[in-house]
Amino acid sequence: MSEQLKIKHLEFIQNVISRLSTNSFLIKGWCITLITGLIALSLDNQKFVILIIGLPIIVIFWFLDTYYLWLEKIYRAHYTIEIENHQINFNMDITSLKKEILFSPLLFRFSIFLLYLILIILLIGAYLFLRNS
Repeated sequence: MSEQLKIKHLEFIQNVISRLSTNSFLIKGWCITLITGLIALSLDNQKFVILIIGLPIIVIFWFLDTYYLWLEKIYRAHYTIEIENHQINFNMDITSLKKEILFSPLLFRFSIFLLYLILIILLIGAYLFLRNS
């Protein structure tokens, strides 16, 4: 019985990790969709002012995506701790791990930074194209 409870608790943690990973993927998709829509709208209307909206959108989605990655890393660490823990208490408290895993280094992690850098470059390229035409 105790082994089944342990497995159930680990499944709870794994489900949280899966949801966070799915949210991160959806955030990337929404950001790409919004930015390409803004670029298309500004190119169609020949107004580069529309592109200015894109930069805060990219920054907001970049931070939100990093936040989900940060929480995912925290829950992965929590999962590892719970595997080694012999006591089953269905504890989902991660406050102590939030101090150990830092948010800021994840902002410039290659998997996240590259996507948002490319979107910023596309935005700047569209701006330069509109300004010169």
